[in-house]
Amino acid sequence: RLQYSKLACSPTLSSICSSHLSTMTLTLEDVTKISKENGYDPYVLPKLEEYVEASLAGSTPYCHDCNRAVVKLYNFRPDLAKEEIYTQVLTLAMTAYPSTDLLQITSLVPEAVQSTEPASTVLRCAGLLEAAKFSEFWKAYEELPTKPKGSDAQLRAAILGVLALTCREAPLGLVQAAVPGESNVASHTDIVESVTGDKVIFKATENNTKRNRVFSKGVSFSAVTRLTAAAQ
Repeated sequence: RLQYSKLACSPTLSSICSSHLSTMTLTLEDVTKISKENGYDPYVLPKLEEYVEASLAGSTPYCHDCNRAVVKLYNFRPDLAKEEIYTQVLTLAMTAYPSTDLLQITSLVPEAVQSTEPASTVLRCAGLLEAAKFSEFWKAYEELPTKPKGSDAQLRAAILGVLALTCREAPLGLVQAAVPGESNVASHTDIVESVTGDKVIFKATENNTKRNRVFSKGVSFSAVTRLTAAAQ
């Protein structure tokens, strides 16, 4: 949570702000409402930026509406734009994989920012995730100077979820290569049914049981993208 200190509210702001005159606690609900109702009011930008930074630090929940409001305000007021916040927003959206949040954010970020480090590495990471090149993704991910707190575990779970969506079973070694650092794949009981020998059995779903989807020896991770698209 963030604190507003001695903040006088803009006349255009909603009751969220006007009801908290000298001090305001910015919750996920508050920032979502502010982002939607006052997304083009530059007055709220510093507080939205604070929320973005707090999300990166893991002290506030991820909020796509807040991130999008920030980059929209930057488009509206380029003089207020901060390259480091652009990068933080891109990083947060990237780690929300496999959502489409990054696609929405990227369309609002200037190409000049996207081509500059470290934003360009964030987008390279996103491209590797999209292509299901998970081993390469983790190498690029390690190059990022700042990562959202807890994002490693979050991304491992997300990748396992994508694999579970696209196949019923897969070789253990192939799964471990996709989620390096995950010492106990079987602990993801919401995704994994069992680990037997050198094989991971994912929980059956409508998608992964279609056409008896199984990763056999020699099947590359590049196939995951096609399988995911077919499962949608």
